[in-house]
Amino acid sequence: MDDRRFEGIINLYGEAGFTKLVKAHVLVLGIGGVGSWICEALVRSGISNLTIVDLDDICVSNINRQIHSTDLTVGKFKVDIMSERLLSINPKLNITTKQTFFNEKSSAEILSTPYDFVIDAIDNVQDKVNIIYWCFKNNCPVITVGAAGGKQDPSKIIVNDLNRTEQDKLLFKVRRHLRRNHHEFRRLHDRTYKIPSVYSTEKARSLHEINADNKENTPDITTKNCNSGYYGSSSIVTATMGFMTAAHVLKEITASDLL
Repeated sequence: MDDRRFEGIINLYGEAGFTKLVKAHVLVLGIGGVGSWICEALVRSGISNLTIVDLDDICVSNINRQIHSTDLTVGKFKVDIMSERLLSINPKLNITTKQTFFNEKSSAEILSTPYDFVIDAIDNVQDKVNIIYWCFKNNCPVITVGAAGGKQDPSKIIVNDLNRTEQDKLLFKVRRHLRRNHHEFRRLHDRTYKIPSVYSTEKARSLHEINADNKENTPDITTKNCNSGYYGSSSIVTATMGFMTAAHVLKEITASDLL
């Protein structure tokens, strides 16, 4: 790709590394608080074949944490707005949009295309389990992302094996479901799964806990996390989680012998 917009990436990863980034096909499941920043970072780094999957449209309440969410995009579908934005960054980008949720019904069609890397940025436990297990069985590189709600400190975000995560209820439930439903993971109960995960070691604070500390300043509650109460969220955390995820994927692709 003879384009000065990627000179910095070529200088950083080298010609061979950049060529791998251009050739790689990455699937991003979930284009929300974390997934939108992942897509932004990947395309600005030279990824030139991208499939993005999400059914949601953009809400006003997304503006605090999602890069594609502005006053002008509210009510439009996330994959459409994200695609427009990414093509404005790299007009040569080969992007496929799938306006659907990843679930049992849609998985066969979504996974019919071979991918060099799969990024799980969805928040449904069973769907996360299904994509992780599919990648595990098919030897497809995958990285999964934990919950960003209730976290304030981006310095607490790390990348670690799925079987070593802490302070993340979402990934805890994913791990438990994998063990219960798939014997391969039961055998690995005390070892690493070799599935990288991005999460925060910070303890999530619910709105109820925050209100207990600030009784005179009780905000309106408009959204609920069904697992453990009301949570706030910020781009400071979602963007950092997205960048940490993208950095890991770029590192793995440029180091791969398969491309």
